[in-house]
Amino acid sequence: MRTRRRFGRRHGKARALPDRVPKPAAEDLPWQVYVLADAARKRFSISMARDPIARAYRHRAAVPSTDQPKQRTPYLVFTEPFACRHTALAKMRRMRLWTATELRKAISAVNPGMADLYVDPFGEEA
Repeated sequence: MRTRRRFGRRHGKARALPDRVPKPAAEDLPWQVYVLADAARKRFSISMARDPIARAYRHRAAVPSTDQPKQRTPYLVFTEPFACRHTALAKMRRMRLWTATELRKAISAVNPGMADLYVDPFGEEA
């Protein structure tokens, strides 16, 4: 008799994303809520991670190279550390309900020019 697979996974575990960023121990890093913006700073993506630099690296690696490479490149414009995952998750969910104006105001309080906070872990040009 055949058994049915649940949740569509083949071998029980999801495959890890490829990443070449050197990772410190997870317990050494706090949870952080981060905001990515487009070049015009009109669209925002809010998420959380222990290492937002590595996550931003993966976002940038996913952008295909075109004639205008900076058009869709995500810029890291805001990070806020939290002691535990649950408070970071609550803050992320609250920020996702904000309007774009409220989000720009919160980002400008920390990063007035909305400059890119991304630092390439390998010293390459961003």
